[in-house]
Amino acid sequence: MPKRKYYGDDYGSYPSYPRTSRIETKGGMRVKSKSGEIAQKWWSKRIISILDHYGWSNRLQRGRSYARSGQVLSISVKPGLIESKVQGSRSTPYKITIKVPIIPDEVWAKIITYLRSNTEMVSQLLAGEVPPELENVFSKEKYTLFPKTSSEIEMDCSCPDYATPCKHISATFYVFAYNLDTDPMMILQLRGKSKDEIVKALYGSETQGLNEKSDSLPDSRMSDESLYRFWHTDPLSINISNYQNTVPISPLKKYPPTDEMSDPLVASILEGYYTNIRDSLKKITQS
Repeated sequence: MPKRKYYGDDYGSYPSYPRTSRIETKGGMRVKSKSGEIAQKWWSKRIISILDHYGWSNRLQRGRSYARSGQVLSISVKPGLIESKVQGSRSTPYKITIKVPIIPDEVWAKIITYLRSNTEMVSQLLAGEVPPELENVFSKEKYTLFPKTSSEIEMDCSCPDYATPCKHISATFYVFAYNLDTDPMMILQLRGKSKDEIVKALYGSETQGLNEKSDSLPDSRMSDESLYRFWHTDPLSINISNYQNTVPISPLKKYPPTDEMSDPLVASILEGYYTNIRDSLKKITQS
């Protein structure tokens, strides 16, 4: 049965249920924080702000308690859908669904095109950070990275509580936000594209050719001697006096990695580091 929306502080329109003790769980998705805010990163706090919009502090408090005690048994994130199972006071866990609008493919294509030209932003995403500028990328296409209001979200729980959000839905939000701290790509998956899809869209044409050739190439594994030389080489003497008169070339393009080291994630992170090094060298030569 779909849940009713919350329109005020009058509880008279909802059935009254006696409060019962929850069943303790083992192996649930317990968040580590025992007090204070569960979400630490700004992007995770944006998810929690959706809950705060409802204003039911008692249910939110119980939801936090459920999240901290491991009552959320499982949670899955798919395009436009969060599903979870939460152990309440009954033997059968409650099933929760949270639905949000999916961003259309044609809009995603424009966003991917922009990201291709901004390797630093991609590096931050793949390294577990959400650059605030990413919101502007979505805004330019008349969409938002995060749902702005509760009206954009459909929530349902199999528990008998008619109010939305119930403590089980709240607990699901808190656990999702907690995991979003360290895996922000989940918000992109919720909005329509998984991490694998985004990486493939960004680097697929380049990595596909490499992977197709890998079977015909000879064994390129490094010998023990090569590894030793890698870690014990002589210090490099770098002359930066003529840096301003040269056009910097990315080391990844000048010295392409072997097939075994052609992971797009690693390449994107390294590209971000090389960009920072290049910018630092510019500052040194200009000072």
